[in-house]
Amino acid sequence: MYKKLIAKTQYLNPALPESIASFSKGFSIEPENDDALLKHGTIYAIFDVTAGSYYDTHLTQKVVYDILHASYFQSENISPIQSLEKAISDVKDKVTHLANESIRPDIAPAEFNIIAGVLWGNVMYMVQYGTAQCYLVRQGEIKPINTISEGTYAAASGVVKDGDVIIFCSKEFGRKYPPDKLLTMAIGEQDLTPQEACILLKFIVDTNFSPNEVVDFGLPEVTKRKRSVKNARLLQNVLRVFSELIQKLPKRLPKRTASVASIKPVKLRSGKRFDWGFFAKPAVLAVIIVLALAISIGLTVRNRANKQPDTVPQEPAVEVPQPLVEGTSDTQEQPDEQVFYDIKISDVGANPTGIASFNNVVVTTDSASGKMFISDQTTAKFEAQTSTFVGIKNLINIGGKLGFTDNEGYKVYNLADGTAAESYKSSELGVTSAYLNYVYSINGDKLTRYSKNDATLEGSLWGQNENFSGAKSFSIAYSIYLITNDGKLESYTSGQKDSFAVSGEAAVLSNPTQVLADIDFKYIYVADNGNGRVVAFDDKGNFVKEYKPKKDGAWNDIRGISVTPNEKTLFLLNGSKVYKLSL
Repeated sequence: MYKKLIAKTQYLNPALPESIASFSKGFSIEPENDDALLKHGTIYAIFDVTAGSYYDTHLTQKVVYDILHASYFQSENISPIQSLEKAISDVKDKVTHLANESIRPDIAPAEFNIIAGVLWGNVMYMVQYGTAQCYLVRQGEIKPINTISEGTYAAASGVVKDGDVIIFCSKEFGRKYPPDKLLTMAIGEQDLTPQEACILLKFIVDTNFSPNEVVDFGLPEVTKRKRSVKNARLLQNVLRVFSELIQKLPKRLPKRTASVASIKPVKLRSGKRFDWGFFAKPAVLAVIIVLALAISIGLTVRNRANKQPDTVPQEPAVEVPQPLVEGTSDTQEQPDEQVFYDIKISDVGANPTGIASFNNVVVTTDSASGKMFISDQTTAKFEAQTSTFVGIKNLINIGGKLGFTDNEGYKVYNLADGTAAESYKSSELGVTSAYLNYVYSINGDKLTRYSKNDATLEGSLWGQNENFSGAKSFSIAYSIYLITNDGKLESYTSGQKDSFAVSGEAAVLSNPTQVLADIDFKYIYVADNGNGRVVAFDDKGNFVKEYKPKKDGAWNDIRGISVTPNEKTLFLLNGSKVYKLSL
């Protein structure tokens, strides 16, 4: 049997509100498969954050989890300590910008503390940043784990044994519940303040069967049985033919009589001579033919069995598709110009101006008439809705509902029942986007954040910058990504322009009309109308790839783009035509 250490975990996490200025959380991260588990192990971590302004607790937890997962498990560094340090550094940089949903300029500097450990085999590797605490309990003796400081980080590693307990906790938790007290009392979530969180890891030896310890359930091996039955039948047929041939042979060769005159003298030679005439005898020839036939059939059966099992059906020949265009690079996708749907089929007078996609449906809108057309993503058939919203624009997916502005203000439309679930009156909204439970809009050189209050929007200045004036589009994913009036793609974090800049092959934009970003998307997408394409950048601004039709000029009027929540499909509105592309 295999023997390995596994960790039994107990989480002591406080119940958290939606937003708060200071909180702590413990969690673990399992890799996606056994191969990643062997290479990297399992992460156990606890963190706490404090800022002068509020954090969205759900978003912050998601950021910490996602970045730790991506940075650590994708690391090629052979050292778990170095991989953890890099992952924690990435988390720290992002979380310190997230105070108050990462988009207020007046936040106080955030304090971030974290300790993360990885169980790899029977060794525990730990990296600490800040004031989190860790303890080892072995045979009833409690000791703080000594870490070695390297700059702002501290690290430790050591062999763990069966029955050991490791405690990770926030500073506030350790102050209120020291280890000797923790191990002798029961603590519930209701007893914890938001700053108190803890993980207890108890290590035990787990056993399982090795590959040689096979349990026989008495089930026949179907494939082998079928093959052996078929081979046995062929052998029986060969033996039957052989038997029939033998039976047809005479039982005894007839005696030949010859006259004395016909007998010729025999000439003797010295030495032995093989009688080749033996093989000319009918009986011998028959046996040789049958044996040769049997050997040939046997070899044929064996070769066919080796080439393809009987249980695997023959597949029809498949033609390997050729490249769409010779010389197309890996960074360029050239879809066919096949139209998913032309909105004018549903309404000959329609002039669609916006598009948004969801899990199963895609929506286009006509700002002038206020009409909304909805279609299933599988079968293209856009149908006009009963309700109209004159001036509809700035479409965005808000948790499966359609957010937009119109001539009255900001609304959230429920696609399931065709009603406006939320409606807020405002005459000040310009280019608008939404993030969490807030609405952001640019008016002149000011970007205002609006909170929802009954049926009205209450605004507060988020930032002011001359580059905001005349902005064509902006989208929010931690930071704000904005297309300026002169066609540049810029990024702003906490009210300040950051170091984001587009770069790389074919990164130059021409008259871009829309930028699309999401905290769950891997890339940032830009509708590059002047170049008739859609461009994907990473969060640093590096050019990743472009989506461009094979026929130049096919996309010469890109009015909107939308990516499905799973980031697998892109819908593009060019004129009145909708295109569907696989990402």
